[in-house]
Amino acid sequence: EYITIFYGEDITEKQASKAAGIFSSVCPHADVNLLSGGQPVYYYLISAENATMHAAQAEGLTLV
Repeated sequence: EYITIFYGEDITEKQASKAAGIFSSVCPHADVNLLSGGQPVYYYLISAENATMHAAQAEGLTLV
C-alpha cells in the first residue's frame, strides 16, 4: 500500500508531518510519503494505492 499526502500552502511542514504520522499509525504496512503540493484551496490532497490493484491491472483484470 502506498499513501501520498500533498499538503497545501497554508499547512506547515510540522502540521503535515503530524498528519503523516496519523496515517502511519493507522496503516502501519503502508509506505507514507509527504509532499508539499502548495495548493491554495485544499489543506490536504491524499492519494492511496493498493499493491493488489497494480498486480491485477498488470494481469489485465479489473477490480470493482
